[in-house]
Formats: sequence, structure tokens, C-alpha cells
Amino acid sequence: MMKKKLILSFFFVALGFGVVKAQDLPDKKETLKTVTKVNDYFMKKYADYRTPSFVKNVTRPSNIWTRGVYYEGLMALYSVYPRDDYYKYAVDWSNYHEWGFRNGTTTRNADDYCASQTYIDLYNICPDPERIRKVKANIDMLVNTPQVNDWWWIDAIQMGMPVFAKLGKLTGEQKYFDKMWDMYEYARQVSGYAPSRKIGAIGWADMKVTLRKSGFDCTLNTKPESYEQFQQEITASQMAVVLVSSRDDDTYWKKTGGHYVSISLYDASSDQVFLGDPADPDGNRSWIPLRYVYDALKTVSQYQYLLVQDYAEEQNQWMHDGITDARGGM
Repeated sequence: MMKKKLILSFFFVALGFGVVKAQDLPDKKETLKTVTKVNDYFMKKYADYRTPSFVKNVTRPSNIWTRGVYYEGLMALYSVYPRDDYYKYAVDWSNYHEWGFRNGTTTRNADDYCASQTYIDLYNICPDPERIRKVKANIDMLVNTPQVNDWWWIDAIQMGMPVFAKLGKLTGEQKYFDKMWDMYEYARQVSGYAPSRKIGAIGWADMKVTLRKSGFDCTLNTKPESYEQFQQEITASQMAVVLVSSRDDDTYWKKTGGHYVSISLYDASSDQVFLGDPADPDGNRSWIPLRYVYDALKTVSQYQYLLVQDYAEEQNQWMHDGITDARGGM
């Protein structure tokens, strides 16, 4: 039972729910029902949108990134399901903060101006200039000053970059896209994340750190010299995320320079593993020879696979009150 629980949990963490076949995707109505249920829970819990966030004994205003990222999602939900209370909740929050930021319009911190994404979305619904006056003042300041080193941590790209893109689209001015790109290039350099043939599309080290914070005991590995050693490592592990490439072997995977899949439940009697491959609905959740995986490991990558040995709930730093690991249908 523990092994099954671990595997299912890891599928969700490592593959973003991707092991569900395309033809098995939830019905749109059911998806909307779940999303609205989760959002209604949040709006009820934080009915007073003025309430500051309180994390690790630090009180912060409710218009920094910790709430800003929620309102991004709320506006996305409103775009497909425009309930009046969603709009009012976002507008009331914005009005309370006077359509501004924790450290004013001179802030260079993406944690602060993350809220601009929602302000711009609300302006697009009702084009009152006051809704983006401070947004434009702040971003114009960033554009008109030479610094490009404001996004030194990877999360800043999610919080700050869309603001420039939204303003560029809204105004039609290229300067926002140009500055956005310069800042993004800097962030790639200092964060250590720069997708390439060597690193891959996912930062291996970041994946390992994230999973360990989620309670998983895992290691990064390179392709061993012998298949037998690979068998032993897979046998001793609960499951693995592997990077394969048809350039190394195209027996199973075709025309792919790099492709992440999960393997688990190694069966020594047949020398097969259970494959999670969300990009291939026909091959997803099927049994394949482990040898196919070994031969196709992408050798030009810094690492080829991440092994998961165990899961310890007490080490899961991301657990929140009221949320369990039970999932419907599992």
C-alpha cells in the first residue's frame, strides 16, 4: 500500500498529473466544478481580502506575490466562468490597495509588482486609466533605467515577466518586450536555469530540491556502463523520472531529441517497467522492456534519470493544514 501511495503521489509531483491519457481527461464540467469549489473555499477562508499574509512568523501585506499569484488564477477563471462575485472580489482587493504595490511605484521587486498582472486584466475589462496608472509608472521606470539584474531568482520570471508582456500587448510598444527579454536573459544566467542539450528542459538540481522538500528521498544519476547495474538501481528504487532520446536509440521512442517519462513497478520476471508517458496517449500507462529505457537514455544531458527511494510525510515541507494526500478515484 505504501509503495502504491508513493508511486501515485510522485506521478502527481513529477509529471504534473500528466499520466492521465488524453482520452481520459476529466469532463470540462467536472473540471470547472472542482476549480470553482477550490476557489470558493479560498474566497470563504479569506473573505476579508485586506487580511495580511502571515508566513514563518512574518506579516506581509495582501498585495504582494503570495496573494498576487492567486488573483492571477482568479482572473483566468473569470475569463471562462465570469461570476460577478469573482470580479467584485478582485476589484475590491485592488481598490483597497489603491491599485498599487507594497513599496510604491519605485519598487524593482517582482514580489511587489506581481499584482500588476491582475490590475491590467481588470483594466482590460473596464478601461479606467487609474487601474494601470501606477502599473505603467512602475514598469516605465524599469524600462527607462539601465539595470537588468532585478530578476535574480527564478520565481521572478513568473511574477514579473507577464506584466511586461501584458503591457506590451496593451500599448503596442516594443520597449516592454525588449526590456523583458534583457531581464529574462540575466535571470537565466544567474539562476543557473538555461534549457540546453546539456541541461535539458528541466533543471535536474531544482527538480531534486523540490522533491526533497516534498518528502521524497531521491538521487540524480548518469547512465551506468552496464545494463545490469541499471537493473539493480531500478530494482532498489520505488520509481524514476528518466530523460530519453531517439538520438541514443530509436527502438521505442521516435523522433525526439529529449523526452521525460516516469517508470515504476519493475517486474524482474519479465524485465519490464510500467511507463508513464503523457506525451504519448497510446503508450502511456503501459508495460515496456526496461532495456528500451536504458538504451535510449539521453547521454548528452548532465544527468539521465532521477531515482526515488522513499517518501517520508514528516519531511514534506509543502503540507498545509486541511490538505491530505487522499485523491479522488485513487
